[in-house]
Amino acid sequence: MRKITLKPKAYYTRTSLKVSFISVRWDEKNKVLETLLSLAHYEHDNTKTAGMKLFSRNVETMERMLLDHIRLYPVKWEMEVLIPDPGEPGIFPCLIKE
Repeated sequence: MRKITLKPKAYYTRTSLKVSFISVRWDEKNKVLETLLSLAHYEHDNTKTAGMKLFSRNVETMERMLLDHIRLYPVKWEMEVLIPDPGEPGIFPCLIKE
């Protein structure tokens, strides 16, 4: 399992959406890592949200995809994201540090 710490404004582009939640799980049926990202408008509470899914076959690719995605849509809060090894059961939500 790999742990990534994402910080607000570490990578920044001008956008009105920010990542408010990330969840990662191993999909045994399709043999892929699946990440769910919840995006929220930075000025509003989480009333206007959108979502995205990222898929990869290994941990290194998922880590790189998450870091690239955070350059486009920065995180709203400091987060620790756990990426499970392939085959590891369970859903791993991010840990939000306020």
